[in-house]
Amino acid sequence: MDNRKWLIGSVLGLAALALIWWLVPHGAGADPATPDKAVAEKATTGPKTITISADQVKALALRFVPAAKANLAPIATLPAMIAPPPNARVAVAAQLPGIVTRVFVVEGAEVRAGQPLATVSSRDIVMLGAELSRARARLDVARANAARLGQLSKEGIIAPARADEANAQLRQAQVDVSEQGRLIGMASGSSNGAGYTLTAPIAGRISTMTIETGKALDPGAAPFVIDAGGAMQAQAQLPERLIGRIQPGMTVRAGRIEGKVVAVGTAIDPATRSASLTASLPADPSIRSGQSLSLSVMGPAASGAVRVPGEAIAQIAGTTVVFVRTATGVVARPVILAEGGEGADGERVVLAGLKVGDDIAVSAVSELKTLAAAE
Repeated sequence: MDNRKWLIGSVLGLAALALIWWLVPHGAGADPATPDKAVAEKATTGPKTITISADQVKALALRFVPAAKANLAPIATLPAMIAPPPNARVAVAAQLPGIVTRVFVVEGAEVRAGQPLATVSSRDIVMLGAELSRARARLDVARANAARLGQLSKEGIIAPARADEANAQLRQAQVDVSEQGRLIGMASGSSNGAGYTLTAPIAGRISTMTIETGKALDPGAAPFVIDAGGAMQAQAQLPERLIGRIQPGMTVRAGRIEGKVVAVGTAIDPATRSASLTASLPADPSIRSGQSLSLSVMGPAASGAVRVPGEAIAQIAGTTVVFVRTATGVVARPVILAEGGEGADGERVVLAGLKVGDDIAVSAVSELKTLAAAE
């Protein structure tokens, strides 16, 4: 019985010693190399400076720009199509049939008001010209007759009614001449005897041209469409989630060009779940009708926000950073970017992590990422 008690006590004692041995290296009083403490140390360490000498700066061709204050931040960047305003596009229509004999311009050419565009041989214009000549002859006779009978009426030789009748015939002849002249003018040009010449009604650029030498020209066709120079419009589709946030008058940017939102639709397209957005852009040689581009809609930036070139942004281990110059090199500074993507000119708005005047690396960013990973 005593041996049995002794055996049980020995087993319990060994178990207690094993428990103490396990608690010393693994318990609450263990060495501070626990995962939680390691994470805390890493979090308080902060970004490390990458030491770079002057020779390395030269070899890497490092270039820095200062972070600038951001007054506006992109709310959204939308694909857009450039088109002229509705009142800036003019169709050159031919009202009389004929055969195109010569074409003087090409699509995309700049034209001035009154410049000849094409000549058309037309039997109808010949007939109208002949009728106009006859109407003018009748007008000359009616004018002379009205003057003669008017004088006789004043002298009392004939009744005033005959003079009144002659004046009525004169007005009728004047109407006939005016009507024939307008019919010829409807050819969008001027008569040249055997045909007519289509001329540019305004100065601008030929955006559409559907005319060929030797081809028949149907009446009512518009062989030329001219876009006047000046402001252009950018047309885009606004996602449903942004309807209400974007209002007319807000600033838009397309590269270095800045314009304004002029209209935002309220009807949602059931297929695309978006509404129309129209913005006005000033005239610029870099934008033309039919061109597609990225349009950034801008809103007020948060306090303390700065703007940096898009090429300065980098990703390191899932963290967005920019490389800021220090006294001895550069440091990878974590930043928070504004929503809405980059501006059409590639700039990004940083909400936190930078201040105005910080020198930002905008070249050799991939090399700096490699150096940062090696630290």
